[in-house]
Amino acid sequence: MAEHPEVVFVGGVAHSGSSLVAGLLEAHPRLKPLSVAAPFHTDARGLPALLAGQVGLDDFVGGFPERWSNGAGALGSSSDSSVLEGELGRFREAYHRDPLSACRALFVSLAVPRGDEGGLVDTSPGNLRQAQTLVRLLPDARFVHVVRDGRDVAASPAERAATRLGAGIRGWAAHLREIDAAIGGEEDGAAHPVRGDRLAVVVLDRLVAGADEAPYETLLEALDLEDDPAMRSFRDQRLTPGEVGRGRWRERARGPAAWGVDRRYRRTLDELAREGNHAAGPLVDAYEDLG
Repeated sequence: MAEHPEVVFVGGVAHSGSSLVAGLLEAHPRLKPLSVAAPFHTDARGLPALLAGQVGLDDFVGGFPERWSNGAGALGSSSDSSVLEGELGRFREAYHRDPLSACRALFVSLAVPRGDEGGLVDTSPGNLRQAQTLVRLLPDARFVHVVRDGRDVAASPAERAATRLGAGIRGWAAHLREIDAAIGGEEDGAAHPVRGDRLAVVVLDRLVAGADEAPYETLLEALDLEDDPAMRSFRDQRLTPGEVGRGRWRERARGPAAWGVDRRYRRTLDELAREGNHAAGPLVDAYEDLG
């Protein structure tokens, strides 16, 4: 834990259920949420931008207190201000000698509880899109990509007033392509892909209580976790068909409209499969099994 903490990065396209899956994992006694809510390791102006040369060291360090310690977790209290100041000072001194090691040490010092031997679960926005940076920082980290029927993502409450289902499906697919590029290590000519044995693709609908046990057991195996009653309890209480809301898109598309949405969605899945998108196979299987 001193240098390479066990971290599970959970993410996906918005409204795909990553927070539910993160909650399932956090119910395990070996895992807990990241101790700080400030996503300086995934933010567009954070560590990824610093390592890519998109922001300077002075800008990153000088803007840190205002940008990421505004009441966020362990960086928000007045008692933490002196700790933060000290850590940023050490970071500034170490950065030019070894930028990557300095960034890793900053992440560990601010985000990992001292003396904690358990693992951490992170659901910071955009963490999968910053997979290349995170792999460089924490080579042993694991990634969980939560996916969900694109029709239901497009019909989520936050999207209902903003877009039609067809446009929502196109947007969902575009975000999947962005995540695939990041996980595959294909951005900006860099080669830092997430290893296959460190990536689990989870279809939310297959984890619901009362469903086939295989997806749940596969997730445990991918993260090297033993089954636990607390996880089972969370699954029974929170991962219910009603909570997940499978098929909600049908409330917005009926008759011929439903047929058109279904056809567009299947065509989109085929396109993703032809492109070799890592999430296409599980999504196609779920579509064929669940409708």
